[in-house]
Amino acid sequence: MKAPILPAGLDEVTRWYRVPEREKVEDFLGAHPEIVPVLLEARPYLEKQFGPKAVVELRIPFDYETGTRDDLFAYALTRIDPDEATDRMDRFWDDWWGAAKDEHPDLPLNFDVDYDVNGQTQE
Repeated sequence: MKAPILPAGLDEVTRWYRVPEREKVEDFLGAHPEIVPVLLEARPYLEKQFGPKAVVELRIPFDYETGTRDDLFAYALTRIDPDEATDRMDRFWDDWWGAAKDEHPDLPLNFDVDYDVNGQTQE
């Protein structure tokens, strides 16, 4: 079996983001290498809202309606109040992601928050 060609910058992505399903995410990023620089650019904006030790996890959720895995999600894991977490994600959108998404409207990438059930955040 031929090894997939991995996009430049993937090592840096895996330093800044937690990737529990590494093989799936690497395959996805190999098919969509344009996501890698966007993830790297996003990191300081995520840290601005969620702290310098923010744990952001990359996942490709299964869409039960379509039966596919179409988008990569970067979830900022947090233990803060859900309203505050949503406010921070809104500020992330206002500071950077809204304009970046306008530049890349077809990019299969989304950012969101998720509750940190395993207590891995540093808040």
